[in-house]
Amino acid sequence: MTIASRSLKKAGFQKESDEMINRIMSSAQIYDEALSIISEYVESVGETDHEENMMMRGYE
Repeated sequence: MTIASRSLKKAGFQKESDEMINRIMSSAQIYDEALSIISEYVESVGETDHEENMMMRGYE
């Protein structure tokens, strides 16, 4: 969640970052639900250097 949030903010999507965190904290009961919400905002594209490997869905 932190990596995705940081990546969104770095790309200029502060509002989306806040929205994602609020949705996870208020409704995700299990890890899979949190991952599902995160995947609506970012796409993981690699296992190394996570900070650079998170890309915006639809904003590539």
